[in-house]
Amino acid sequence: MKRLTLAILPAILLASCMTLPAERPLSDFGVTATSEKGSGMADVKVSSVLWHNGGLIAYVGTREPGFFGISVSISNKTDKLLRVNWVKSSVFYGGKSHVPFIDGEKYKDAGSPPPDLIVPASASAETAVYSSSQILYNQGWQLDVIEGDRVSLILCLVSGDSEDIYTVDIQARPQAAES
Repeated sequence: MKRLTLAILPAILLASCMTLPAERPLSDFGVTATSEKGSGMADVKVSSVLWHNGGLIAYVGTREPGFFGISVSISNKTDKLLRVNWVKSSVFYGGKSHVPFIDGEKYKDAGSPPPDLIVPASASAETAVYSSSQILYNQGWQLDVIEGDRVSLILCLVSGDSEDIYTVDIQARPQAAES
């Protein structure tokens, strides 16, 4: 019994030191969404941000504060199908562009653009967006943190013959980065 206790104690201590991402209020972030062509085919909004306050992540190590994931809501303002073309979309941070990784995608498929997200006419859809560069395999699949205080989502939206690029910039306000 003593050996079992000695084996479990370090695991409990390690787990108590780990930090987990948490949804942060949008007021902790500056969010702007712009359309390249001003087509008005959609409203693109950030509905929530998963933020990691920094610290130890199991099997990854210590990380600085940063983004973990971003939920985006897309409202189709047209009378046609709207689709997010993930091949022409990206997640931009740290001076580099990364392939999007969305909820429901298999970890092993990270790095390949996901299938297009379809939004029916006059409807809305929401999806969580991550960067494929966050995907790690270290004793199991997991997501790493996007260290830093700014991320841009570049979304290619297509409706009929029209295409428009929407850029969503998310900047952590100082209190979010510190807390």
